[in-house]
Formats: sequence, structure tokens, C-alpha cells
Amino acid sequence: MMISMIELLCVVVLLSQPLTPAATMMVGGYTETTLEPEKQASLIGLIEPAVNKELGDEPNMFMVVEVIQAWSQVVAGVNYKLKVKMGETDCPKSAAGSVGDYNVKSGGRTRICEVVVYERPWQNFSQVTSVQCS
Repeated sequence: MMISMIELLCVVVLLSQPLTPAATMMVGGYTETTLEPEKQASLIGLIEPAVNKELGDEPNMFMVVEVIQAWSQVVAGVNYKLKVKMGETDCPKSAAGSVGDYNVKSGGRTRICEVVVYERPWQNFSQVTSVQCS
């Protein structure tokens, strides 16, 4: 089977084009993103209680001290995946109150967690769907 000159020319042109981020992005996959401060605060408000529930054996509450990396994925809504550094607070889990009312414990432990939050903003719906901490 012989390749025509036009087909060969098309292949050469296609192969000579540089790959752009859009060309290398996986369709439907996560894309690294930068969160606006309001969005980040909103997500942290959902993440902290979910992580503290996941870390049930820890005696003190943990709070987000750093958002290390964030990704988003458009689905029937938006999945936000955040890699966060959690710091142990001076608040025992048995105490009442919000984790935001306490401080990170000096010399306290830290945990790195990946958390997925699913949102449908047009329905004002947000839910933590996955928490994994190391």
C-alpha cells in the first residue's frame, strides 16, 4: 500500500507541531488549578471536619495549615482535589467549638491529606467524597 504525497505531507505537518498543554491534557481528568481565596476558604471549611472524622484516633483536632496543591475536574458539577498539610491544634476533640477557634500546637504533629470535594454550585451543593491521610 502506497502513501500519497498529500497524506505524507499531512503526517509531516502534524508531527512537526509542538505539543501544547491542551494537547497533552487528559480529557475528563484533573487539571491543576489556583483557587480564589473565597473558594479556598469555603473548601477548607468542608475539609477540616471531614479530616478530623477520618483521623478519629487522634486526641486533638487538626486544621489546614497549607494548601500544597489543588486540582479541579469538570463532571456533572466540579470535583476539587486538594493536597493539604494539616497541623495538630491545642483543641482536644472532646471540647466543643470550631477548629478555627484554636491555634496550631507548637511542636504538634502534621499530616498530609488528599481530599476530594464534589460541588454542584447551581444547586448550592457541596460534599466531601474522599479523604486519604498519611
